[in-house]
Amino acid sequence: MRSSGRLWLGESVDLVFDIRRVSLYLIVPPVLAFIVYFEAYLSGVGATRIMSLGQRVMLALWNSTILLSLIAGLQGGAFFSRVFGSAWFRNRLALPSARLHAFCWFLTSYGALVTIFYLLTAFAILVAMPRPSDFATLPALVNCYTPLLWSVAASALFGLLARPGAASFLFLATVTMGSVTGLPQVAGKLPDWIASVLRVIFPRLGDSFLGSMGVESYGYFSLAVPLHALVLLLVGAWVFLRLARGRR
Repeated sequence: MRSSGRLWLGESVDLVFDIRRVSLYLIVPPVLAFIVYFEAYLSGVGATRIMSLGQRVMLALWNSTILLSLIAGLQGGAFFSRVFGSAWFRNRLALPSARLHAFCWFLTSYGALVTIFYLLTAFAILVAMPRPSDFATLPALVNCYTPLLWSVAASALFGLLARPGAASFLFLATVTMGSVTGLPQVAGKLPDWIASVLRVIFPRLGDSFLGSMGVESYGYFSLAVPLHALVLLLVGAWVFLRLARGRR
């Protein structure tokens, strides 16, 4: 059991932390710096509403979350699809070992990659930007981190269900619906029962963003997104085990 876990851990780390995959995340700092500068410029010239220090920090954190989530989800859908559908992976599943290790270690390694870059980016934001003394740093970091967990879980599930291109498209469509359905301008135009169904099917990313942007001095944390991520994770594990048993 332990040797099986170490085997899958080594395989997952080697594939996930490939330089070609890691290098894509290096575009986040310059793009984020430009976005923060542009938003500050628009606010300064009155093109947008004046934001407080706390709201500017929250917006910068959310900008990093959006960028990293899109990279993690689009890249992850194709990555998991290629790995889970490869011949060597199917051959390894034929071995008498704990098959759930394969799913868990690849998911953990990919989540670790995304987490490392989120922490580095968030640390740079908090060091570079002034913030009020009563700014709730930890709740803000956790709330902006949960969409990344959702992106990893969603991309793994979609990678199990579809080919690389289709898996990435499914992720993009789902994250778009989760963002749009949380906006009052959209939800208010839909019948209540349709809006309720959409909020259950899709992640409430829009709600999480709007809720955290409206709160500065005290913590805000949305349970909807991490719960949705947990459901996708459990569904993904179930689908993986079903497919693994079918390949014996």
